[in-house]
Amino acid sequence: MIVQNKGNYIRHFGTVRLVPGVNQLGVEDIKAFKTSLGNKLNNFLVDSGEIIFEESKKITDRKADEIIELVSDTYDLDALGQFLNEEENRGSKKRATVINAIQNQIEAIKNPNKDDIVDPPE
Repeated sequence: MIVQNKGNYIRHFGTVRLVPGVNQLGVEDIKAFKTSLGNKLNNFLVDSGEIIFEESKKITDRKADEIIELVSDTYDLDALGQFLNEEENRGSKKRATVINAIQNQIEAIKNPNKDDIVDPPE
């Protein structure tokens, strides 16, 4: 399941840590996430749109512009690699715009622009 944290803060849903951007949850994390949805603060975060998730939608079931938005908010190379693999395995239905967006995001993470790198204070 893909969970998008649109906020600026790390959020904890039970034992699940959601960093800002796209988070991909495994089987155990999905259970913990669902269990924590009974919490009032967590419900508020979901209802306000800060935390977005759809259980049934696979990445390849989304429209191209939705995927491109998710990709631009994803900083996990493993997740990006999985998105790329899923899109490339669509056969004749693969979308070049989506593949390019994923590849560009991977490149931006692996080789950031030197002007965008901030050195920590000494």
